[in-house]
Amino acid sequence: MDPHFLPSLYPGIFVGIILGIASGGWTTAIVGGIGGLVGAALALEIEKWVGLGESCLSLVLLIACSAAGAKVLIVMFQYFKKIAGR
Repeated sequence: MDPHFLPSLYPGIFVGIILGIASGGWTTAIVGGIGGLVGAALALEIEKWVGLGESCLSLVLLIACSAAGAKVLIVMFQYFKKIAGR
């Protein structure tokens, strides 16, 4: 995934949008997509640091980090939305 940085981030966006739709409406889906994007970028950096290369473990890491990033941003968004009273 190293020479193709941007195409490697697309699964993170898709995972984040799916989690966002499952957690709420369209705004949550957008926030989830952003979180998935951040998680995918983090997964690529971890992959470079550990030196996994092209393997099944790098795909599992990409999906797990994307889901974690999306979930963290979704929970933060819902928390701040609740505080704002909307």
